[in-house]
Amino acid sequence: MAYQLQNTGIPVRCFNAYDESGIRPSNAELFLLDGIHMNIYGRAVYADVLSRWIIRTMGYEVGNEEDLLSGNWAENGE
Repeated sequence: MAYQLQNTGIPVRCFNAYDESGIRPSNAELFLLDGIHMNIYGRAVYADVLSRWIIRTMGYEVGNEEDLLSGNWAENGE
């Protein structure tokens, strides 16, 4: 849906989980239980990537290594 709305003038932001997560067939055994469903590590990685995307979408700067739980990233907002 987001891709369909891109050229309509409606501001749409799309999180591409495949591109952003880094989970690939070559490393799936690290992140997935059965080739489809995420294990605990996969869920943690996905939550971290999605959280950073949401924070950046809101206008804050947050580094990939920055601890999100500290809340220090909130001081860098626009």
